[in-house]
Amino acid sequence: MRVWRQQKLLGAFVVSALLLSGCSLGSAESASPAAATPAAESAAPAASAASAAAVETAGDYKIGDAGPGGGIVFYDAGSVQPWGRYLEAAPAKWFRGDDPSDLYCDEFEEAVEFTVEEAIEAGVAGAGEKSDLLNHCSRFVFEGDDPKQQWCGGPELNNWNWDVAGTKESIGAGAANTELIAVACGAGAANTARAYDGGGKTDWFLPSKDELNALHEQRDMVGGFGADNYWSSSQYDAVNAWNQYFPDGNQYNYNEFTGRENPPAYGVRPVRAF
Repeated sequence: MRVWRQQKLLGAFVVSALLLSGCSLGSAESASPAAATPAAESAAPAASAASAAAVETAGDYKIGDAGPGGGIVFYDAGSVQPWGRYLEAAPAKWFRGDDPSDLYCDEFEEAVEFTVEEAIEAGVAGAGEKSDLLNHCSRFVFEGDDPKQQWCGGPELNNWNWDVAGTKESIGAGAANTELIAVACGAGAANTARAYDGGGKTDWFLPSKDELNALHEQRDMVGGFGADNYWSSSQYDAVNAWNQYFPDGNQYNYNEFTGRENPPAYGVRPVRAF
C-alpha cells in the first residue's frame, strides 16, 4: 500500500444527503510508503459501554466470522484493547436494502425516489436498463451499493475550512472520530455510518485511516466494495481527510472541502468494535 498526498481537488460531484454520485480518482503528486495493517494502540480511545459489554461475552472470533452486529469480522487485535478486540464491517448490500431494482435519482436537483417499474410508467427514457438509468440520472445510488457521501456535509457547511479537530488515524480511533465529526457536521459519511443499526447495534462508525486499511486488506472476504475511493474518519488537516482507493489500496488525503460547491463524494462502509 502506498500513501499519496494531494492538495488539489481533481474531480468532484454535487451530492445530496440521500442521493449520491460516483467520483473519479485524480492523479497523484507525491507518494510515501505506509505500513500495512498497524497494530492496535493501547492509547486508542475507549470503546462505548455497549462495545465493552460485548467484549466480555463475545468469545473467540476468527477473521471471516459473522459478528454480533450481523457484519463480518475483519480484524483481530489478538487481545482485548481499550476499544475492544475485534472489528466487524457491515455486510455487502447494507445500505437501505438489497433490491437492485430501486433507484434514487436526482435528475432535477431534487430527491426523487422510484423503482425501475415506476420510472418506466413515468416515461423516463431507457428506464428498463440499469445502464440507461445511470446515464439519464445525474446523481443516483442503487439499493445494495455502498453510498457515496461528502466527508462533512450539510447546507451550513459551504465554507473554505471546516476543521474537525482531534481525529486520529490509529486502529481503535474510528468510533471517537465519528462522534467528533457527527457533532461538527450536519450530514455526510460519518453521519451515514453512525446511523446504521445492523444487528440492533447502535455503535457503528466510519473507520479510521488504519481501520480502513485493515478493511481493505480483507475486502474480498468482506465483499461488496465498488471500484471506488472510501472515506476514513481521519482528518489530515483543516481541509483534507484520508480516503482509500480500494482497487489498489493507495490512501489519499483528497480535499474534504474546497470552498466550491462540489466537495468529493466517496464510498461509505460502517464498521464497529467489540
